[in-house]
Amino acid sequence: MNTHSLFISLLIIQITFFVLTLLFYIAASWVKLEPTKKFFRKLLIINNVFGNMYCWYLITDNFWFCSIPMPLLASLSYKYTRNKTYQTLIAFLNFILPMSWAVSALGIFMLLINIILHPLWWIKSLKIHRTQWLPQYASIAFHGGTIQPRVGYLGFNMGCCTFMRPNQEHILLHEMGHQLNLCIFGAWFHYIGALDENFIHKNPCSAYAELLADSICTKSNHEWCIWS
Repeated sequence: MNTHSLFISLLIIQITFFVLTLLFYIAASWVKLEPTKKFFRKLLIINNVFGNMYCWYLITDNFWFCSIPMPLLASLSYKYTRNKTYQTLIAFLNFILPMSWAVSALGIFMLLINIILHPLWWIKSLKIHRTQWLPQYASIAFHGGTIQPRVGYLGFNMGCCTFMRPNQEHILLHEMGHQLNLCIFGAWFHYIGALDENFIHKNPCSAYAELLADSICTKSNHEWCIWS
């Protein structure tokens, strides 16, 4: 397959899986019955697995590479999503999941902007106060720097990179929940969740993607408590 055909095929796949993710996200967000919400959450995971499989097949023309996202199927069970070793595994797997690259690549670009402009540290808004490497979540966190959350927010995650306001360590674990969400649900879920949080819900914390991410911090019996 030539480069042009590959690009068109990948674009069609991304559009298709964006539409499916949007429909499943809306359903999981708005239905009231928890078993039904759980059903649509599992569809979101399966949707992401197939998206990654199709992408790898198009990129490599080799069925063996289609097996790369298969460990994500274990996230259909709470037994695995709540396991810390499994969380680390999928966090590193994120680097080779094509359905995550639309977030991870932008996160790396933002990281480079932070590093390039940090030498201008005397400009307060550009200074990186601290960085943290979190190997258990395959992520680096910037406290301060050029790239920061918009007014009223304390942090946001872009896959392997997290950007926070200085002295807001208490939200770091929540942002790692978003990193894990990206692994099993994909980039479109990440962006749809961001739109849901910022522009649709009056209470941003009640957005479905936020509830899932926050489950890494708080245990409960709710369907969306997948990470702890």
